[in-house]
Amino acid sequence: MVQLEVDHSTLEMLLERAIETKIPLFIWGDTGIGKSETVYRIAKKKAGELGREFVVWNKLSTEEKYKVAENPSKYYFLMDNRLSQVDPSDLRGLPNLNQKQFVEWKIPFWLYVASRPESAGIIFFDEINLAPHSIQASAYQLILDRELGETAISDNVSLVAAGNRIEDKANVYELPRPLKTRFTHVTLRKPTISAECRNDWGEWALKNNVDMRI
Repeated sequence: MVQLEVDHSTLEMLLERAIETKIPLFIWGDTGIGKSETVYRIAKKKAGELGREFVVWNKLSTEEKYKVAENPSKYYFLMDNRLSQVDPSDLRGLPNLNQKQFVEWKIPFWLYVASRPESAGIIFFDEINLAPHSIQASAYQLILDRELGETAISDNVSLVAAGNRIEDKANVYELPRPLKTRFTHVTLRKPTISAECRNDWGEWALKNNVDMRI
């Protein structure tokens, strides 16, 4: 599969475009080159543009998560969903044994928040291909149809994934074709620095007050 190679500034533009169009984006690249950090930075930027408070769902306390659920229009979230750490039921939820002739599903808290019409944010499947194929398959419907079971996510929620390549020797699984075709794919180049200290890492370092001697 031919993939577009991009630098960090181009990736930022593509992420912003993916957020606007709601087309799932997959970011490939070596470990430690800023894939996840770029997603975080763009999510925080988007929150500011929308006048919402930026929150990282995974770092919130239970009490704070309830606040987001109760006032979804106030927040813009980044949900880091690591498929390698879950079972398929962790995505869809569990059957509610209600003693009726049919089964209803109790969806997970994060899906409930993402499904609220007023919600906005990014569901980020970081290191998605560290998960075995049986777990990756549980995300097919969410990534293609923006639904899990009978629950649809908000129109203001975007889907982004990232992973290492086989040649990076990061013990990843080959991405199944049915999942691969659900994404637009880009490969992030390793950061570089020019003699003028411009582009990629050098530009980031200047903005973040990294010592010039480094």
